[in-house]
Amino acid sequence: MRSRSPKGTNLTLHLSKYKITYISVPKVACSSLKRFFFEIDNGFAFRVFRTNGKRYGVHQFAVSKALVDIPPITMADHVRIAAVRDPWRRILSCYVSKVAAEKAGLNKVKFTPEQKKLGMVATPSIDNFVDLLPHYQAVSGPIRSHSRPLSYYLGHDPAFFDRLFPMSRLSEMVDYVADRIGNVPALPHNNKSSKTDLDIPQAALDRNKQKIEDIYTEDLDIFGAYM
Repeated sequence: MRSRSPKGTNLTLHLSKYKITYISVPKVACSSLKRFFFEIDNGFAFRVFRTNGKRYGVHQFAVSKALVDIPPITMADHVRIAAVRDPWRRILSCYVSKVAAEKAGLNKVKFTPEQKKLGMVATPSIDNFVDLLPHYQAVSGPIRSHSRPLSYYLGHDPAFFDRLFPMSRLSEMVDYVADRIGNVPALPHNNKSSKTDLDIPQAALDRNKQKIEDIYTEDLDIFGAYM
């Protein structure tokens, strides 16, 4: 289930004043880019806030949505941009920042006997996580939203976008936006994670990289040239 944003949000996604739409993808510099576009649109840096007793972080304020759920009228006459990342690095980042860091809520899941028989546990190894990825997606919203294919968020036609930027060259996105609107804030750096955060053997990384590439073949076919 996707989290819902309060009425009137998504300002970091659709910059009407500048006719720019940024489509976000979780685990593709999502936090940093949402904050970047928020500051452009509002003139001040985003801060977590509370209203009506509810807490809103940047992801509740600007929800990452499936492209098909974004009304086309909100992007009419806009330049459309997004960042992309190769599937293995996305899923490894998901594992490190959500699963290994115990932020995915797996410790609260009451696994059924069938799920336990499959081998599902609250603190899975990288092998266990990748092998049972669809099952972990089914029981954890954070895992599901952070590991859905790029095509879920960006669609199946790269030509829909005016520019797609590889995550390794986000400075080019910043320059692209600056060329259109003038001075822009520095890009924040949030949620850094990598294999160096965990002691994962290289052999495990190698074999799971291939498994993930097999699972996300469609993403590689559609967006591989932009990664």
